[in-house]
Amino acid sequence: MEWLEANLAKAKAHNDKVWLMFHIPPGIDGYFTMLKFMSLFKEGTLSPEAMCSKAIVPMWAPAWTAEFDSLLQKYHTTVVAGFAGHTHTDDFRLIGMDSTEKVFILVNPAISPIYGQNPAFRVVNFWDDGTLTDQTTYYLANLDSASTTVPGEWRREYTFSRQWKAADLDFDSLETIYNQVASQPQVRNEWFKLYNVSHPPEHVPAEGLRGLYCVMSSLDVKSYESCYCPMVPWNPREITPKP
Repeated sequence: MEWLEANLAKAKAHNDKVWLMFHIPPGIDGYFTMLKFMSLFKEGTLSPEAMCSKAIVPMWAPAWTAEFDSLLQKYHTTVVAGFAGHTHTDDFRLIGMDSTEKVFILVNPAISPIYGQNPAFRVVNFWDDGTLTDQTTYYLANLDSASTTVPGEWRREYTFSRQWKAADLDFDSLETIYNQVASQPQVRNEWFKLYNVSHPPEHVPAEGLRGLYCVMSSLDVKSYESCYCPMVPWNPREITPKP
């Protein structure tokens, strides 16, 4: 973190813009939180609220997430975009939802099909200063039949501006998607399809799907618990993290 802050300070002093690229995104592991909750539920020894709270699995040690988020907000005019991976899904994270110091991280889909998602990659468009304008995700459309004798068939899955009717790829457009996922079932279904790179996912119960949604903006344990627990039906006023 000292190294990162020193380099961000140097970039800011020279009016440079920065993309951060790293493997594991900050915040909560929504998928393993869902699996842990289901395991605790089968045991049946805790109340639903206690199970939900105990099930939360952070990606990073919470203290590092807090320091990283604070650092990105401090240098939000320098860090114009962040890119992570690890989850093998097409996703994003929103840092600073309730402040004016907002930063976003795109979570990139994986080339590896080890978890069932189609192999995929994204291509981004950007201005000279590094500000993103658009992105397109390409995927292997015939994963189940491709082999040494059947060539792979790569297709464009979607282009951000067309898919979400957005003028730019920025924090505001991603926040709009986030809010629509909570309130509009049709948008939620489309978001989940793209999240899995157009490959039929394993069955995810409703509470598990909400857990995957909550990771986008609830990066610390307390706010994630407020968003994810207790289990209630989808409702934008219920699903939005409480202040």
